[in-house]
Amino acid sequence: MLHFAYGSNMYRALMRKHAPAAAPIGVAKLPNHRFVITTDGYASVEPARGQTVQWHAVAADATRPRHA
Repeated sequence: MLHFAYGSNMYRALMRKHAPAAAPIGVAKLPNHRFVITTDGYASVEPARGQTVQWHAVAADATRPRHA
């Protein structure tokens, strides 16, 4: 399973605490979206033509996905 981390979850020490077997993969991009903080204080993304959100992709289990 892939997890796309942003905010404090991009900090590896914190991610290890929450998911010890997680393995970082690298940077992923989500085109045509932007990063937002919702009115209730949560981080999210929303569609936004021409913008790109960058994330840290993390394999959430001990098995790292293979790249073609």
